[in-house]
Amino acid sequence: MIPTAVPGPVWLDPGVWKMIRWRSHALVGAYGFTLADREDIQQELVLEVHRRMSRFDPSRSGRRTFIRRVADNR
Repeated sequence: MIPTAVPGPVWLDPGVWKMIRWRSHALVGAYGFTLADREDIQQELVLEVHRRMSRFDPSRSGRRTFIRRVADNR
């Protein structure tokens, strides 16, 4: 579910939410994760991206590429 009532950080646009939802969906069934873990996975991915955004360098990659790499390597 995409939260709409509370504005998030600038980098947390609908495309990023879609990417995080896709990644959490891909993890369900892998590594022992279940559907019940999906929202927790999404929260963990958002927090990890938030922690690492200070390392984002636009001269090295696009914002979404950076976020995808963070989510994939979490």
